[in-house]
Amino acid sequence: MTSTGDHAPRIVIRPNCNFSGRGAMALFCAMTLPVLGVAAAWALKGYWLILPFAGLELLMLGAALAITVHRGRYREVVRFGRRRVRVQAGYAGRQEHVEFPRPWTRAWIEPGPRPAMPGRLFLGAGGSRCELAACLTEEERQSLCRRLRELTRAPAFPEK
Repeated sequence: MTSTGDHAPRIVIRPNCNFSGRGAMALFCAMTLPVLGVAAAWALKGYWLILPFAGLELLMLGAALAITVHRGRYREVVRFGRRRVRVQAGYAGRQEHVEFPRPWTRAWIEPGPRPAMPGRLFLGAGGSRCELAACLTEEERQSLCRRLRELTRAPAFPEK
């Protein structure tokens, strides 16, 4: 949990992914040299058909790294104000905003469809709700639910 400048609590939920774009590029470059080196050696011996497959392998690696970096940038931010609880979820530039009246906001976990499936954490008030923390483990989700319940019951914080 981090705090905004005005002592109002703010919880930031994100996937456990420390893989940056720079790290992905370094890994891609490190893998490109051996793949193309081996492919070029076999192509010089007459097995030129290996070149398109080496290119396809690098294309798939690049796509997998791009997806991993993109998914690591997902964020959910829950802010607790005096009258409202605000939730922002999504990627930079494309975020969904939801607000709930603070006195009626509740957090709960619905069990998964099967016993082995993880539960789903919801925050809502009245007839509206939003799912949070799908990227967390079951233990982390349980702990976050307890913390959200504490913060919705806590004294009001000044809004900015």
